[in-house]
Amino acid sequence: MSLTNESYARWLRAQRPPYDVFFRLSEEEQETLAGLGDDHARERATMLGFAIADPELMEAMSDPGSAESEDFLLGRIAEGAKTRLSPETLIEQSPPPVTMGGIGARREDRTARVKAEKDGARRFMGRRPEGVK
Repeated sequence: MSLTNESYARWLRAQRPPYDVFFRLSEEEQETLAGLGDDHARERATMLGFAIADPELMEAMSDPGSAESEDFLLGRIAEGAKTRLSPETLIEQSPPPVTMGGIGARREDRTARVKAEKDGARRFMGRRPEGVK
């Protein structure tokens, strides 16, 4: 098999296996190895992201059989459940009220209303009446 841009890209995606062995494989086999390399790289990037975001959690997950790890993970699950089930969170997650104008309460921009009152002129669709400056 000759070296082409596509075959070289597959070799790189396959995590650079032995050169002579890889290029003796058929194109389908090379693509299969490249797909496995892609999956490995994606999983590695995800794990690195988790490790950076929460190193304590990744450390606990790396040793699943120890009692400390299980205690830590159970504590995290309990904290998450407590947060999700707190009254404040449940109120925030409640659906918006249904009004005559549709779903959701009508919200007014108080600053615009106060500014219009200070101007002393009523506005229609954001415009002042003619002759008022």
